[in-house]
Amino acid sequence: GGDLDMSKRGHTATLITAALVTLVELGATLSGQGGDPVDLVAGWAPTRPGDIWAIILTAVGCAALFVISRFPLIALLTSSAAYIVFIMRDYEFGMTLPAMVAIFIVAAGSRGRFTALTAALMCLTATAVWIFMRTATITDSGVAILVWVAFGTVSAAFFFLPALFGELVRLRRLTAESKI
Repeated sequence: GGDLDMSKRGHTATLITAALVTLVELGATLSGQGGDPVDLVAGWAPTRPGDIWAIILTAVGCAALFVISRFPLIALLTSSAAYIVFIMRDYEFGMTLPAMVAIFIVAAGSRGRFTALTAALMCLTATAVWIFMRTATITDSGVAILVWVAFGTVSAAFFFLPALFGELVRLRRLTAESKI
């Protein structure tokens, strides 16, 4: 018990979600090609401009979601690894949705909950390195703290809330199954 609904309806919903995530992420990555890097505050270290690798990593991370119904752990590891490489290559902050969706789906299933939490922690750790690289040259300590709090809080929410909500969905399903 506790497995995700992978009926035709559940599989269709997963495919629609994967398609929407792909549209959003590829759209964001492609629209960022050739633009000036974000200069958030004085001292903000610039990021790497988008390139073909940003597009490839985004496509790989999103493509993993199309097979998550059949291969949930492989899809989770692929989408998380694509995000980690993307952020460690020092692109603009983004490409979080594939990992977030995969973390939720795997956490909501009966197997792989520890793997989902581990993936969330790894994604957050890579993001913390990215934040450090952005803030290392900010001379105003108050601004640097604010950036850490803002990006750190958002990043923690991005990766751990899907794990939490996935666990809640799993527990609700188990509770409903025990009443039958």
